[in-house]
Amino acid sequence: MKFGYAEIFLIFAGVISFQSLTWGLSLAGISLFIAFCRFALQVQEKKVAKENAEQAATILNEQVGELAENLGKLFKGVQKSPIKKNKKYNPDLH
Repeated sequence: MKFGYAEIFLIFAGVISFQSLTWGLSLAGISLFIAFCRFALQVQEKKVAKENAEQAATILNEQVGELAENLGKLFKGVQKSPIKKNKKYNPDLH
């Protein structure tokens, strides 16, 4: 668990609540607001990272498709020459 400003602020609010409940509850509210903002920023960062990964995957898929198409065009004109196998036994000789 990350122990940041919001948690420290909440502890401070607990200590202050012994002197003044109003100030303690106010600081606790501010602490909750800070924690919510931090959570919202983390969710937004994860969303952006996911979108970037999806976009990169889409671009890679498009490039692979184009590469396959171009290689198909390139090797379309190449003729295959028959490979002569050296047979140990030739049935036509007998």
